[in-house]
Amino acid sequence: MDTTELYISLERLPAYAESTARTLPVTGTCAGRRAGRSVFWALRALLRRERGLSAKAELTEAERWLADNLWLAERAGREARESYRRSGRLRRCVEG
Repeated sequence: MDTTELYISLERLPAYAESTARTLPVTGTCAGRRAGRSVFWALRALLRRERGLSAKAELTEAERWLADNLWLAERAGREARESYRRSGRLRRCVEG
């Protein structure tokens, strides 16, 4: 299915994500703590990237969004990391 033009309202987004996840083939499990560490390292990479933006004279649209909304990514990342750490074993699909 081509989803490039797909619009999903915020209210329907959780149900859409859950139904999409149910279609993925399960290939094994991974530790929730491992997934939490992946989130931690991804957040660190975002922070490094954001620090590098201060030296640039002009920012792309994506870089401007990151500079303006990093606090949001940090908050969501911290919440995700803690949820993963408490989750025990997680199902893994072919795509990661």
